[in-house]
Formats: sequence, C-alpha cells, structure tokens
Amino acid sequence: MRTFPASLAGALTIACFAAGCSTATSPAPANGSSLPFLHVVHPTIGTPYLADPEGRRVILRGVAASGFEDQDYSGAAGTTPHYPIDPSAYAGRCPANDQRAPDPPLCEVEASRPPSSQSAAPGSEDDFAQIHRFGFNLVRLTLNWSELEPYPGSYSTIYLNRIAQVVHWAAQQGIYVILDMHEDQYSRFLATASASAPDPTGCSPSNGQDGAPLWAVVTDGQPSCALFGQNELNPAMAAAFQNFWDNSTTGADGKPIPQGAAPGPGLEDHYIGALARLARRFGNDPTVLGYEVINEPLPGAAPGTPLPLSNLYAFSDHDLFPFYRRVVEALTGVRDGMPTCSANNPSGQVPPNAPAAPPTGAGSGVRSALWFGRCAYPSLSHLNRQEILVEPTGYTNLVDFAPQVSVPFTSYPNLVYSPHVYTHVFTVDRFLGGGGAVASSYPPSYQFGYATAIADAQSMHAALLVTEFGDSPAEDSTILAGMTAAQERSKSGSVFWTWKENCGNGPRSGCVNGWGVYQPPPTGAQNGPLAPSRIEYLQRAWPVETAGTLVGYLYDPVSHSFAMKALASGTVALGDRGAETVISLPPACKGAVIVTGAAKLDRLVGAPGGGRIAYVATTTHGAYRVEVSGESGGATSVVWNREAGRFLSEPPLQPIGEVQARSAFEAWAEDAGSPIVSLVKSLILGPPGQDPNR
Repeated sequence: MRTFPASLAGALTIACFAAGCSTATSPAPANGSSLPFLHVVHPTIGTPYLADPEGRRVILRGVAASGFEDQDYSGAAGTTPHYPIDPSAYAGRCPANDQRAPDPPLCEVEASRPPSSQSAAPGSEDDFAQIHRFGFNLVRLTLNWSELEPYPGSYSTIYLNRIAQVVHWAAQQGIYVILDMHEDQYSRFLATASASAPDPTGCSPSNGQDGAPLWAVVTDGQPSCALFGQNELNPAMAAAFQNFWDNSTTGADGKPIPQGAAPGPGLEDHYIGALARLARRFGNDPTVLGYEVINEPLPGAAPGTPLPLSNLYAFSDHDLFPFYRRVVEALTGVRDGMPTCSANNPSGQVPPNAPAAPPTGAGSGVRSALWFGRCAYPSLSHLNRQEILVEPTGYTNLVDFAPQVSVPFTSYPNLVYSPHVYTHVFTVDRFLGGGGAVASSYPPSYQFGYATAIADAQSMHAALLVTEFGDSPAEDSTILAGMTAAQERSKSGSVFWTWKENCGNGPRSGCVNGWGVYQPPPTGAQNGPLAPSRIEYLQRAWPVETAGTLVGYLYDPVSHSFAMKALASGTVALGDRGAETVISLPPACKGAVIVTGAAKLDRLVGAPGGGRIAYVATTTHGAYRVEVSGESGGATSVVWNREAGRFLSEPPLQPIGEVQARSAFEAWAEDAGSPIVSLVKSLILGPPGQDPNR
C-alpha cells in the first residue's frame, strides 16, 4: 500500500520545484492441500477469468497479510527485521507483538491441530483460522526482496521455509495464497544507503518502507528525505528505482554486484532470480495461486529533477512492461518466437547505438521483439499451472486509470492483471476535499476504476483480480460500500488492505481507526476485536464457483439479501460438489435460498463462523437464478423481478479505455482549476497530443 501527498500547499511547492525552482531445492509438495490449481479462461467475448479444473468461474476474496514484511519501524535503520523468520519461532507460539511495527506478526499457534479445531477467537493468534471463519478464501502474502536475497545471489533457505510454513497454514484452511514481492518506497534502507548525503532545505529526513535489501539500494548520492514532507517524493528513492530499471551492475557500495546464484549481474537480474527461486520452491503447490511481480512500481528520476514523476506512458513502455516480459520468460520458459538471451547478457539489454524502437503501441498481438529486447530471458523455472500477476504503476491510484498502452506482451495464458483501486482514498480529488470522505464528480463513480481495469485486462488478454482496496473504517458507509458494490458489478476478485494493523507510536487512546479487519490492539495483544463496519461490508454473499456462465450477482449488506443469475451449459448431478455452483452466505444472510430456472438447490451446509454454503446443481441448458430474501422480505426485487422475468440490476460493467478515461479526468481537471491537478496532468500524463493511445 502507498500513501500520496494530501497537502495542497505541499503540492504547489512541488509544482514549483518540478518546474525548475542458495542453494536450490526441489519443488515443495502440495502440503496435502485439497485446493486445485486454477487457470485463466479466455472467452471469445468478455474478460478472461479464473476457473477451476471443471471450468467453473472462481471468484477469490481475501486480505493482505502484511505482518510478514520487513518494514521500517522506529529504530529500524540498519537492523534486522522486527519479527523472526525462522519457522521454529512460530511452532505452537506467536512472537510478541512489537507495537513499533506497522503490523502484528502472522501466526497460527494451533497449526498442529485439525483445521476445524483451530480457534478463530479474536485472541487466539490463529490468523488463518480467523481468515477462514470470516469467509475469505485468499491471502496476499506480502514478501520482501530484502529477506529473500539478503546478500547478492544468496537466497535464504530459512526465509523460504518460513514462507512454506505459512502456505501450509493456508492449505489447512482451504485458502489460496498470492506470493507478493512487495515494496513501498523501494526499501527501508534508503536512509542507511544515503547516510552521507545531506538533506537540502525543504527536505525532512525520511526513509523508505520495505522492499529491496541494502546492497541493492543505489542512490547516486541523493539524500533520503521527504521533499515538502511527502515521503513519496524522496530523491534517494527516485535514484534507486532508476538504477533498478537500468539494471545497474553497481551496488550500494559502488562496486560491481557479486552475481552468486543470480542469473545475471544487474539489479533486475538478481530480482528475477529471487522470483525464480520462489517459483522453483512453490511451483508444484496448488495452494499458491501465483506470484505478484512487484507492488505499486514507480518510475525512476525524471530528467532534470530528482523526483519519480516521469511520463507514465514512457515508463510503462520503456521499463515496466519489458521487465514484466522478462519475468514471465524466466519463470515460464515462454519464448514467443525469440531466441534465448546469452548467459552473459540474460536481459538482452540493447546497446546504446541500436536502431530506434518502434513507436509506442506499434503492432498488434505480442509486442515487437525490438521493443522488449531481441531475445528471451533464460528459462529459470517452468511454471504452467500458476498465475503471474502484474500491476500498473503505483501512480494509477491517483487517477483510477492506468496511463499505459495495454496490449499483449506475452503469450503465457495464466496472466492476471492486478491493479489497486482506491477511489476517493488516494485519487487526486481527495487532495481538494479537506479531509474526510469527499463528494466529488471525479472519479465519476466507484465503478470507474473497475471499468478501466476491465479494459486493460481485456487488452492484455489477462484475468482481473484487484489486489488492493481499502479505507479508514470511519468512511466505510461511503467508500467501502461503494468499492464492494463495484467489485460485484465487475465480477472481479479482490484483496482488502489489510488483515491486522498496529497502533504505531501514536496515543493508544485514539487507536481505533486502523485499516485492518480487526481493530488495532491498544496493548501488546495481536489484535483488538473485529471492526463492526468491516463485518458489515466485507462479510458478503458471493458465488465462489459458478457452473456455466455467471451473468451477474448482487449482495445488499443492509437487508442481507442476495441474488445471482447464470446460464447453465448442461446437467450437473446432485451431490457432485466438484461441479456444482457454490455460494458462500455470511451469518447475516439468513433468508431462505430459492433456486429457479435451469437448476435446483442440492443442499445447504453450515460454514465455520456461522455462515452457510449453498450447493446448486444445474439441470439443463438455460438461465437459472439463486435468491436469498432479505430482512425486509422483498429487497431482492431490486435485482430480480419474477413477474418481468429479467435481471434488474445494472448490467455488467462495460470497459472504459484509456482515451475515454483520460478525457473524463481532463474534463474534471479543467473545471477543478487546481494547480495540483495541473501538476498531475503535466508530469505523469503529459500533453494530450503525446498520449500514444490517441
């Protein structure tokens, strides 16, 4: 997760400044997991989606488990992580919660007991039992490069074993895991790497949050400080990102980086080697849904300024998507018709005197070999049953659309597009709201960010899974209500940020508005009680697996009513739970389950946590509907009208392409007349005439 400038005065000053004022081991076993591998289905029309081996559409809903990160905390500079990485430290116990850390440790103290016997009580310290009882079926496990490759070319077996321990906990509870290579502000070692650089006037001391190891933080002598109080505007961070995208072979100490077991000498090479090490360890485990390549990537330093505010179209084409393609090639062995790069130049870096690249967006299908490099990255693993998740730049959070050219960049079929959607939380209109939830005409709706994401996913031939959304619980009735309803209209899976959170160093009396599903603990406990508004909006009814084609669904958290419509493609035998439609109903959704059309209710079973699971068997070809009446009796009529015989909820979201999305932003920006909006337009979008999508 990333925060963005919230001060209008600071933004104006920014505008002036910018204007010139291991050892390899064999694959892990499947941990006894009963979960199947999921794959991406590519329909003739519409957005690709995740499906199980029976072809049922699978919608995953979960949380980010951020208590696994090597994050910055008070007194952390140059020290080891605040929680141990040795699995033995978590065997039947949970390390003490360090209130200086952003999050409590991730634990499952009763993992040796049968899953059904593991406690989900708030004080149990059984995170995965609690996640399962809440109704989630996905965890985004936030990992850090700093712990996976603490020394160049040396991958930590202890850390891999700790990851395997957590994956096993998830498997016990039937929860999928995304292995997320997380970074925020590049690394928590920015200040350590830039210790000799003095902070200029107007730049307060600052560090990064998490990500790269110290040896990979190359700051070119830039200070690690927050320009105008904004941590994201850190010159050391901008330099470090630039060196990463340039695949620099010089480390933080100014010397060549030892290659060790990495596939190449550069920073990107080492990072790709770390991802491949994960893939070799977990590629045989169906609990692991896939690998999220990098969290909220940012461009490097813009020309003429130490700020990470480059034109995003150029950044995505020159740096980000070529990097993604190299990662896919390394992890899957996909060549896309190109020869394999030589061992002494695995990235296939084009020499400075090479012919000019084709115009942005040129060609169709897989992008040209010249643009992404003239050879394919050497194959380091052979994934074919897991997903690779890719994000747009982190600055997408500002505008709710991705300033990029979204075209296929690989033929690997199990690709997932994973943007973050923070409408009215980090979008630029928030800067003008004076704090608190804002009523703004931009973004035009909570659906906007999902509609633009659908367009990108379709263009890249990727499934859509939003891997971050969230807000302060004080705004749940406005923001979280809108976000979750938009997810249903998009039929997208989602990951809520975050599972649990600490108070930090603030006063304990005000420790009530953390972003976690649980309230922050006012003492040394792992968590406080469940946040009531999180229960209301996150414990939802949804079709976990759908036999046939899912047309749409809707859950009303006020009346606790639910309705869905699907098209059956054939008959499923009663009792065939591996092929039936499976619907998760939370404890508050108590009404009778009514199935009509080309299906019938097989059975209802109790679910851990007090909810229910409905199994629905299709009986023939055709439409079928599932309804659960709400507390007011007729609430589901807003989504299904029996007399009219048609689905009355709003139709599925239609994609909004980048050109249309940008036009909506520019129209709003003109009316807003704000210098900060002009800053966003000029520095990260550039002139309309230079938009390569037009």
